[in-house]
Parts: sequence; structure tokens; C-alpha cells
Amino acid sequence: MKKSQRLCVSTIIYATLVLFFLTPFYPVLAGKPSQEEQFHAHESIIYNLIDHGLEPLEKQKIHIRIEQSAKLNNAKSIDNLSATISTAGEVFGETSDSFSGMKIPDGFSHETRDAMKEIHLFFTMGFKALEQSMGYFSQYQKNHDPAMRAAYSLKYQEGFTLIDGGVNLP
Repeated sequence: MKKSQRLCVSTIIYATLVLFFLTPFYPVLAGKPSQEEQFHAHESIIYNLIDHGLEPLEKQKIHIRIEQSAKLNNAKSIDNLSATISTAGEVFGETSDSFSGMKIPDGFSHETRDAMKEIHLFFTMGFKALEQSMGYFSQYQKNHDPAMRAAYSLKYQEGFTLIDGGVNLP
């Protein structure tokens, strides 16, 4: 082997060894995101899910339409509201399921993992309560049962209380 070839091979071996030994200590060199990057990515996923889950409320102004429905006796308005309520309930249920099945990235401290589990639980329960509230309102709309209207109000409030609790956990 020529001297220049040996130098090239030696350089390649040296570079490989340096990268091999440095990689575990520098996640950036390994191509792995840091714990902080993983946390921010996970946080972003959570906020995107919340935005998606609450979209029917903002987009359809459900709370306003529900309040007005008591005053409306128009069949077309009631049918439109029924479809909106049904769709919102489905989105709330899907969002609850997404939080329930969400995996917490490996590598976080025990305290961070526990906090994230608690946050996921608050969101899971909050969106499930909103889903149930839509079911109660749908029953109220069909039967005009004041108990279903009260159950809707309680579950709706419970849902937002839980979601707010998840957002405001330390």
C-alpha cells in the first residue's frame, strides 16, 4: 500500500473512532433531538391536538347556537344544529382518544414523565366530558327534557375545567 493510501485509511479510521466516541455525548452529532427539543415537540403536538379538539366550538360557535336553539323552533335550524353537535361530539371523542393513546417520549426524568401523564389524563377526561355533553344536548334537543339540559351544562363546564387544569399544570 502506498504511503498516501495508508494516510487516507488512517484518517478515515481516526475520524470514525472520534465520531464513535463523541456521538454518545453529543446528541446533535448522533442526529437525536435533545431532551429540550423532544419536550418542545411533544408540547407542540399537545397544543395542536387541543386546537383541533376545540375547533368545532370556535368554528361553529356551538355555545351560541345551543343557547339560541331554545328560542328557535325551526326544523331546518334544529337539523343543522343536530349535525353540528354530532360532528363536535365525534371530534371531542377522537381528541380524547388521541390524548389517551399518546406516548411520552423516552429519556425524560421521572418527574417530567409523571407530569406529562397527568396532563394527558386531564385532557383525555376533559375532551371525553365535552363529548358526553354533546350527547346530553342531543338528547335534550330530541326530548326537551330539562334534566338533559342540566346534564349538558354540567358536563360542558366539567370538560373545560379539566382542559384548563391540564393547560395550567406546572
